[in-house]
Amino acid sequence: MTENTLTNVLEERHSGRSFDPSKKVSDKDLNELIKASHIAPSCYNDQPWRFLICSKENDSANFQKIWQALAEGNQKWAGQASHLIVVCSDTLFQRNSKPNRWGSYDSGAAAVFMMLKATELGLLTHQMGGFDEKKIAESFEIPSRYIPMSVMALGYELEKPTEYIRERRPIQEQYFKGEWGAGVQL
Repeated sequence: MTENTLTNVLEERHSGRSFDPSKKVSDKDLNELIKASHIAPSCYNDQPWRFLICSKENDSANFQKIWQALAEGNQKWAGQASHLIVVCSDTLFQRNSKPNRWGSYDSGAAAVFMMLKATELGLLTHQMGGFDEKKIAESFEIPSRYIPMSVMALGYELEKPTEYIRERRPIQEQYFKGEWGAGVQL
């Protein structure tokens, strides 16, 4: 990327699978990702997200716990990442312990903020839904009020990644103007 405008970052972001195992994400960059996700919006400013961050280099036993909980197809490539991150959502509001039906939505927003910052820093992220939620919760003794929502692989992309095709559905199938099914035309 030549300029780090928001539009460029949005267009550059992709969920590649070609991580360079020889490059490690620095603590400085990791701190930038944390700061970016920390400012995400949330219902009542409850900030229901929790990120469990494990480094392959500095925390290999815990990295392996996450890796072992991944679906076989994800294990094939995610083990090359510098970090694996479990994104969890609090199911209850902090302020009154009542159910927070927006917690997952808000936690997803925080994860996206992290992913966009990673793209800006020249890093690659890939979120996965293919993992054993119970295995991760048990391995890390995550309290039952928190739900592991995704596992994010983080690292550097290989200089010559495997081909990645970014496909999107037609806009009019997903965006409606004024009434359900009235597809937006750009």
